[in-house]
Amino acid sequence: MYSREPHVQLEVDGDLQSFPVRLYRPGDPGPGRTLTAGGRDYRVSVEEYWPHFAQRLQAADTGPAALRLVVIGESGPEELFLLDGEARSPGGVRMRYVEGPLPAAADGARWGTVRVHVDGETTRCDVPDTLPATFASAGWTFTITEFQSDFKVGGGTSYEGDLGNPMIRVAIAAPDGREGEKILFAYHPDFSMGHGGAEEDFPALDVLYQLDRGLTIGRDAGGTLVARSTQPLASMGMDDVSAAVDLPAGRPFPLETALVYRSEGGGLAFMLNEALPHVQLQPALSQDERAPSAARISVVDASGARVETIVVKDDEREETVRIGDTEAILRLGSVVIDLPYSIHLDDFLLLNYPGSRNPASYESHVRLYDADRGIDGRPVRIYMNHPLSHRGYKHFQSSYDPDELGTVLSVNYDPGKVPTYLGYTLLALGFLMILARDLIWPVRKDERERSAA
Repeated sequence: MYSREPHVQLEVDGDLQSFPVRLYRPGDPGPGRTLTAGGRDYRVSVEEYWPHFAQRLQAADTGPAALRLVVIGESGPEELFLLDGEARSPGGVRMRYVEGPLPAAADGARWGTVRVHVDGETTRCDVPDTLPATFASAGWTFTITEFQSDFKVGGGTSYEGDLGNPMIRVAIAAPDGREGEKILFAYHPDFSMGHGGAEEDFPALDVLYQLDRGLTIGRDAGGTLVARSTQPLASMGMDDVSAAVDLPAGRPFPLETALVYRSEGGGLAFMLNEALPHVQLQPALSQDERAPSAARISVVDASGARVETIVVKDDEREETVRIGDTEAILRLGSVVIDLPYSIHLDDFLLLNYPGSRNPASYESHVRLYDADRGIDGRPVRIYMNHPLSHRGYKHFQSSYDPDELGTVLSVNYDPGKVPTYLGYTLLALGFLMILARDLIWPVRKDERERSAA
């Protein structure tokens, strides 16, 4: 069976030693003990404990540069770390950070690009500032006839406003003379439609409208942090929203702390908290109740060599460390406790309420084997409030495997009736002494007073 309390376990050369620990509050160091494993003595201690463990990026002396941002989405503000060279897409908006010169913007693609793949040939065409625009690919002719920065039915071509939902209309002429059109959306590439919203023409034709909706962050020649957005933004202070400053799309602007940057359509809203020269993943206390617990465990050998590592509390996880020329394995979890007898499961029965999958009861049919007591396969039925009791151990029906083929028993150790009766005897003796005090002590007091007189 497995122990109820977690154990700090040290294994050296196949020799496993452990000691139980009780860890509750975060941060507090736990107990330490000297263990002899593999013929050597080691001092093993719990240095720090996290009831819910997580690793978070924090400022450090080495590591990549990073920006700590607050992105404001539909569910509220959320902290976001953007590492050097990394691109992330919170809320569908691509944000990229380069710790160096701000990368140049893609020329001629302010309004996006149309990509066509037909008959093994791929052709691209940037959406220009004026329409129509015609291009050809593998004998097909494509004409961009309409562009809307924020699609509205019957709105017509419009380059004004935020790029809330960019759309283009493409007229298509096939080599065999057939004609049709497609309406494409940059932010919804899986959706397109034909003329008037009906079934699209040329459904097998691969035409894609692409527009990089995002923000690029870098530094200018003087080392100042700057950014460039593919859509117009407005910057405003936390206290004075009315004093907003318009930031045109495609034009670099200084990126400052304590300012909120927001697009008109609300697709992008963020604030820079700080720029960190170096960050590293470091352990931290998680607010997620489902996060596993973990401990920082140190091991010191007889020569004074010391090593530390973080071990997650899990019966199946382990950490390997090297102390001098010795390799050791650390674990934090339950240990197997050998019983002086064995139990074999013959059958497990699960009874559900009629018409449902909710369990009404479940029970285990087992056989008990104990050679020292002359028991060879005695059948026992374990079910609700009817445990198997043997040698001071009680096996209760606790749960079962998801496949309903195995059973889970909880085990309690009961030393028997003698300690219980001894406790009752001491309790009764205490009551008698309290009663006798009022009867005996006053008599002795009177005798002393008479002898003194």
